[in-house]
This record gives sequence, C-alpha cells and structure tokens, in this order.
Amino acid sequence: MLLSTSSGCCGGSPGSPLSWPSSDEYGIPHAPTRVGRQETETDNGGDIRHNPFTIVVSNASAAAAYQQARASWVAWSGDGQAHPAPDGSGSYYFPDFLVINYIVVPTTIGKPLILIAPEPTLDAAHTRPLGHPTLGACSEGGGPVAFIGGDIQGTTITNGSGRFGFEATVTAADLDAAAALFNCYGIPIDDVIFTPP
Repeated sequence: MLLSTSSGCCGGSPGSPLSWPSSDEYGIPHAPTRVGRQETETDNGGDIRHNPFTIVVSNASAAAAYQQARASWVAWSGDGQAHPAPDGSGSYYFPDFLVINYIVVPTTIGKPLILIAPEPTLDAAHTRPLGHPTLGACSEGGGPVAFIGGDIQGTTITNGSGRFGFEATVTAADLDAAAALFNCYGIPIDDVIFTPP
C-alpha cells in the first residue's frame, strides 16, 4: 500500500492510501520477484530485514553522504572483520568482492528516491547476504516496491537485481532514466549494462 506520508512506515501517522504513481520515464513499480531466506527475519519467513547501511539519495548532499559511506565500505571489503551498522548495532561482514545495490522507488511528491547500500553478509562465511529487498528508508523493514534495481559498478549501473531488475516490464529505457536520475542527484554515471528480463 502506498501512503500519503512516509511517517507511517516509521511508526507515525499512516496518512491515507493513494494510487500507485505511474511513470512513463521510470517504468512500472513492482514488488521483488523473490525474497531470499536470509533477507527475512527468520529462515522460515517473516518481515523483510532492513539493510542498516541504506542511504536515501534525493539530492546532492545525500549523494555526498553516499560517496563518503562508500569509501568505508570499500575499506572494509575483505578485511574479515565484523562491522557494526551506522547506529552501532549488529555485526556485518563485507566480502572481498563488494556489491553495491540500488533501487529506484516511487514517491508521491515528484522524482523517485534512490536507495543505495552495500551487500554485507550476516556471517563471516558470506552465505547470508542482504540483497535488494532489504533496502528501505525506514528501520522497520526493506523497500518492497521499486521501479528498477541493480548494481553500481564504479560509474556504471546495471539492472542486475534478481529481485527488481529482471521483472518482465523493466526496459533499457528504464535503466537509462535511472542513470539520468543518479546524475541529477550528483552521483556520476556514464554507462549502463542492461540485461533483458
């Protein structure tokens, strides 16, 4: 359900239900095509976990915060150490090959938001990665609906999300629009890699 205010997902007033925004530019909002066991609170299901490293990008200052956090993620990659979330909670491991995920999510007030986070794991063996469904703006859980999702590889973005990027309605034009949105918000993207669903 899309609500008229974001405070509802974070424990505040839920506001009123709205129709989903359609976008000729960014595609059709859709749920993840699947959610991994490690991405829910228990291996048997439950609420979607929240990736506590998620950064919500909607302007240049948020883009700068992402670049600063990214430097830490890269430094932790492959160090074999458990790292706490920014709020000091939990223990997260960063594999040698660092994957940085993004999703583009709809809003009721204009341009979409970009949610970005590394894909840390919950264990030192790197078998429990927090993937795209765990990206969310609130600590109560991940973002279950997005226009598109993929990976950030330097200044290239992909639609390489098995959860959001390979939904049947995702097009190369949607990925190009996502790249333009990154650039608009201040994260340089100069190439895209589109894999047809």
